[in-house]
Amino acid sequence: MRKFIVILIVVLMGCLYALWDLSSAPPGKVVKAESASIQFSKAPDVTMTDIAGNDFRLYDFEGKTVVLNIWATWCTPCVKEMPDLLELANRHKHDLVFIALSTDRDIETIERFFKKLPEDVQDIIDAENVIFAHDPRLEISKGEFGTNMYPESFIIDKDMNIIKK
Repeated sequence: MRKFIVILIVVLMGCLYALWDLSSAPPGKVVKAESASIQFSKAPDVTMTDIAGNDFRLYDFEGKTVVLNIWATWCTPCVKEMPDLLELANRHKHDLVFIALSTDRDIETIERFFKKLPEDVQDIIDAENVIFAHDPRLEISKGEFGTNMYPESFIIDKDMNIIKK
């Protein structure tokens, strides 16, 4: 019986991976905004609010590469990849903007998350090219970018084209 359960779990994990792989956009292809049922290669010029309450536009960063990461503090893969994304932003601080768009309901949860990050990346949170934004009603993450599962990142080139999802 135990052997059967192990085999069943392995098969189910393989099926889940296959479904995930099928849902990923191939490199260089146009990204489809599922909730709006429209295709775009240009990123939508959305206005976001950072966790300090300041508004900014995505197109404020035209001329730089933007990594838009849609995440949540309760999402284990999101939490696991965040230090690596912050390190990436730190290595490319002159030509890359990292926007971490949280779907958490309240900002206090995000701030508590910061304290759990490794000490060597905590200073990067306040870097000029790192922005933590907040989307509690999912208007941007789900509405504009069609994100249903986390984490999901969009690479946006200097001309504001989405080149990778």
